[in-house]
Amino acid sequence: MSFREAFQKLLQAFIDQCEQIWGDRLVAVVLYGPYAHRLVHTQRDVDLLVVAEGLPTSPWERYDTIMDLMERLEPALQTVYETVGFYLYVSPVLKTPSELEGLDTPYIRRVRQGQVLYDRGEWFQRHFPLLQEREA
Repeated sequence: MSFREAFQKLLQAFIDQCEQIWGDRLVAVVLYGPYAHRLVHTQRDVDLLVVAEGLPTSPWERYDTIMDLMERLEPALQTVYETVGFYLYVSPVLKTPSELEGLDTPYIRRVRQGQVLYDRGEWFQRHFPLLQEREA
């Protein structure tokens, strides 16, 4: 299995786990950063924005949610390790739709340069049309 195939399986496993955790409350998943642009380098962080309704307001509860998600993702991360010989670190950011609506920050501009992996009802693309890199 190639790195690309293992990486795609990792992304699909991530989406599957998000769907299991949030079900109909999952709104969007966006891959951003170097992996969204298929850059090959030593970057090991896989940056993902997860937009879901009804997230805990407490940062500690959100952290627990992220840790649960990462534990569920471990088999897919192990497959990537066995394929390429190094671990990737999935770095999800959890936000509710209301926390994002109307934002125009450097972080949001980075995310808008990403790749939408899941978008219920095209919510993300309606609120944050993707940017080309040169527009950022």
